[in-house]
Amino acid sequence: LKHLSKTRKSFKPGAFKEGCKHKCRIIDYSLMDEMCIVSLKHQIIEAQFLQYQDIHTGDVVQGKVLSLKPIGMQVKVADGIRGLVPSLHLSDVILKQPEKKYSVGDEVKCRVLECNPEGKKLILTLKKSLVQSKLPVLSNYEDAKPGLITHGFVVCAREFGCIVKFYNDVKGLVPKNELGSEPISCPDKVFYEGQVLKVMVLKCEPQQERLLLSFRLSNKPGPENKWKCTPKEKQEVKYQIGEIVDVKILKKKDNGLEVSILEDEDSVVAWIPRLHLSDFVATAKLLWHCLQEGDILPGVMYLSDKGEHIILSRKSAVISAVQEEQVVRSFSEIQPGMLLTGYVRNVMPFGVFVEFPFGVTGLAPKVSMSDKFVTDTKDHFVVGQTVIAKVMSIDEEKQRVLLNLKVSECSSGDSAAESFALLNQYFKELKEIRNLLRRGEPSIRELVPGKRVPLVVQDVREDGSALFSSSSVTGLTVTATRHHLGDKNIAPGEKRKAFVLHVDALRSEVYVSLREELFKQRPKRVSMHSVFGFVSFCLS
Repeated sequence: LKHLSKTRKSFKPGAFKEGCKHKCRIIDYSLMDEMCIVSLKHQIIEAQFLQYQDIHTGDVVQGKVLSLKPIGMQVKVADGIRGLVPSLHLSDVILKQPEKKYSVGDEVKCRVLECNPEGKKLILTLKKSLVQSKLPVLSNYEDAKPGLITHGFVVCAREFGCIVKFYNDVKGLVPKNELGSEPISCPDKVFYEGQVLKVMVLKCEPQQERLLLSFRLSNKPGPENKWKCTPKEKQEVKYQIGEIVDVKILKKKDNGLEVSILEDEDSVVAWIPRLHLSDFVATAKLLWHCLQEGDILPGVMYLSDKGEHIILSRKSAVISAVQEEQVVRSFSEIQPGMLLTGYVRNVMPFGVFVEFPFGVTGLAPKVSMSDKFVTDTKDHFVVGQTVIAKVMSIDEEKQRVLLNLKVSECSSGDSAAESFALLNQYFKELKEIRNLLRRGEPSIRELVPGKRVPLVVQDVREDGSALFSSSSVTGLTVTATRHHLGDKNIAPGEKRKAFVLHVDALRSEVYVSLREELFKQRPKRVSMHSVFGFVSFCLS
C-alpha cells in the first residue's frame, strides 16, 4: 500500500481499475513465492540505485552531504544508501577546514572506492583527479598487468619509496629508484599523503597480493629475469599448456588455492584461482567452500606458462577446448568466424575482455555482448565466467581482436548436444559437492529437497515468515516464508512437520514449507520439458 503513491493522502483508489496500465519498478523478488514486489513511486522508478548491490567499484555517483565529521563526510547516495568520504578524499589537497568548502545539503559528485553490500559499507572519493579519470579502474590484483597505466593515490612516503593505493584496497610499492627520472633522496619531501598520480604496473604477484609500480611512465617492463626471483620461482617448468596433472591443496586463500603437483620430484607449487575451479561461477564458490587443505584434486590442467607462477584450471569447457585443439596458440592463428572457449578477464562499461588459453585476449563490445539489450555490462557477465566467443574481426597492426558473445551467434549448430553436455557437467559437479559435504556436518548432507522433517517453531517474524529448529538441523537456518506457512497459525514452541524445498550449503540455509498440498504429492519423474527449461536457465 505504501508504494502505490507518494503519500497516503495522495492515494487515489479510482486510479487502480482492472485493465489500467501503470509504470512500476521491481524492488524485491521472492524465489519461494515466485512473487515480485513493485513500486509506483516516481522517486523509486527514477532512482539510479535501489540497494548497495547496484553499486560497483569505480562507478561515479551523485550524492547529498548529510554531515561533516572528523573522520570525513557522510553522503546520501539514495534512500537507504549512505557512503563515507574519508577526510583524505575530500579534495585533491588536504582540507584543514572542510566546512568552508562543503555544507550540509550540498550536491556532490563522487567515485566509488570500495563497496561491500553485505556489510553495507560504501567508501567514496571527491578527488577530481580520480572522479574525472578516464584511465582503467584497478580493483583487483589479477587485472594488474605489466604496462598498465592508471591513477592511484599515495598513502605513505618513506625512505624506501611510496605506497600507492587503488580501488578495493589494492595497493602496491613504488621503490625509490622508480620515483622519477632523477634520483630522489627524500621521498617524504616530494610526495604527500593523498596525492593522486599516474602509475605504471611493472610486476604483479596476485596470489601474494604484491604489486610493483613506477612513476616513470616511459618505462617499459623489462625481461622477466630483470626482477630477481627466489630459487623456488626459478624452478624449471616441466609442463606444457594443456597437460593434465593431479594436485594436493596446500593452502586455502580467499581468491584461490595454493597446491602442489603430485608425482613431481621437486614438489612444484602452483595456483588455482577460485573462479577456475568450475565453469559455473556459483559452483566454483561452493567447491572452494567445501574443499579443505590436504584434499587431492585430479584432472587439473596446466594453464599458464609464464614461468614464475604456475596457473592451473579446472574449467571443464576450457580443458576440453585445449584437448580437442579448438584453441589458438598465437595472434597469427586467429581467423574471423572462429568459435573459441575462454573466460571473462574483466568487465568494463564499454564491453567485456575475454582471455583464452595460451594468453590471447579479445574484446566483446557492449553491442555484441548479449541478444538482449545491455544497459549495464556488469548485469550480464562476471569476472571468471566461462564463455564461448565468436571472432568478428582482427586488427593485425594493433594486435586487437573483436568478439561476439551473443548466444545466437556462438552456437556450433548442435545446440541440443551442447545443452546436455552443459547440464551433465553441472550435475556431475553438484554430485562432487555433495560427496564433499558428507564429511561435514551430518545435518546438511542428509537434507534433500522433498524430504519431510519434524521441526519446532522458533520464531514468527513481522513479515509473516517463520524460523524453525530441531536436533536434525543443528547449525542451520531453517526458514518458511509466509506463503509456505499456508493458512496455519503457528506459535513459538509448536512442533510441525515440514517439507524441504531448497538447501543452500554455502550459506547453511534451508527453506521449507508447511503447505498440505506438497505433502500429498508423490515424487515425479523429471520430464524432458523440465530438463530443457533448466538448460535454458543455466545458459542464461
